[in-house]
Amino acid sequence: MKHANIEEALAAARARIAELEQKAEEQRKHLEGADFMTALVERALDGISVAATDGTLVYANPAFCEISGCSEPIGKPLSTFYAPEDYQALMDTILPALLAEGRWTGILRGLRPDGTRWVAQCSTFTLLDDAGKLSGTVAFSRDVTAQMAAKEQTIAQAKLIEAQRAELLALSTPLIPIADEVIAMPLIGQIDAQRAGQILEALLGGVVDNGARVAILDITGVRTVDTEATNAIVDASKAVRLLGAEVVLTGIGPEVARALVELGSDLGGIVTRGTFGSGIAYALGRVGRGRQIR
Repeated sequence: MKHANIEEALAAARARIAELEQKAEEQRKHLEGADFMTALVERALDGISVAATDGTLVYANPAFCEISGCSEPIGKPLSTFYAPEDYQALMDTILPALLAEGRWTGILRGLRPDGTRWVAQCSTFTLLDDAGKLSGTVAFSRDVTAQMAAKEQTIAQAKLIEAQRAELLALSTPLIPIADEVIAMPLIGQIDAQRAGQILEALLGGVVDNGARVAILDITGVRTVDTEATNAIVDASKAVRLLGAEVVLTGIGPEVARALVELGSDLGGIVTRGTFGSGIAYALGRVGRGRQIR
């Protein structure tokens, strides 16, 4: 009895497998059918076009017609769909690469009949006949005009922000020629690592460009002094001394003085004065009072 049940189960399983295999074969034949493939291409969201070896279009799906703005593209040369300079680039660079490699992927700019431009993410490959000779090219095109415009706008905004930031940094580290061989840099706000580099670069450039012997660094407007700020001051002083000049540090208030002591800052070799005015007086005395004030 058990043997009969097993045989019945195996027979049922075989019948089910045969049924599934038959359905799979029918589905495969359907997918390979010309009608199905035509429907797939015609309903594709991306533009699909086929060009003959002479460069004329022999096929274009509805999506290509919509993207290109050309309702009747068949029989038209490829030059119809590009501005002259873009078509020349296509012929000079893209076509040789396509023929050499058999495929090419990249960005192309198209031109519609109404004069508007569009940007295509394009993938194209060559078609070969049974003898292996070139018989045409196929191109898949996706309109990415909006995405490229958004990307360019983002890049432009980033550049603008960076330019504004650089301008603010320059304004935050002004260099003032006080007299022959004397320059001053009043500092305001917080000094972080990036601004410390800006201060050092501007100060050294000012010493060289003005032939300065004394550089006044005024920190009256610096509210708080931390390790980065003191390191920036010390580094600036050392670098200036290497150029044969000296730094005069002015505007040290009680809170800043306390912070410098607590941080154990080594200000050796840096002349300090309480006010910007007294720093200028010291600097003028160093270079000689006969020097002309600018």
